[in-house]
Amino acid sequence: MNRGCYLLVIFLENPITLKIMNKEAKFPSGFYIYVGSAMNSLADRVKRHLKSEKRKRWHIDYLLEHSRILACVLLPSEFKIECKVANALKGKTVFKKFGSTDCPCETHLFYYSDAKEVLNEIERVLSKFAIK
Repeated sequence: MNRGCYLLVIFLENPITLKIMNKEAKFPSGFYIYVGSAMNSLADRVKRHLKSEKRKRWHIDYLLEHSRILACVLLPSEFKIECKVANALKGKTVFKKFGSTDCPCETHLFYYSDAKEVLNEIERVLSKFAIK
């Protein structure tokens, strides 16, 4: 199955201020989990995020220009579970509507100051949403 949801675990070494779609926000250094969806080609979407050279198309492209992806977690699914996964995460919101302008979610990007928190979140999400 090549469709579903994915999580990008991101590390931002230094705090930055980004202007995205006429909205400015401060991003503290630390760890982030981004929740994305790819209902056509999960593998291709994640590969695109891993490229350093790309046209900025989504909110995440602006953040990835200044950070690095530490891990990708794939959650294959025939159904759109992106919002359910995002609503299950407990990180801090630093940019409202980041990655979620087309849904009712507050955000699809979550901030964590500690790597252990991120690992706990990933473990919790996998136990809840991973194929069994």
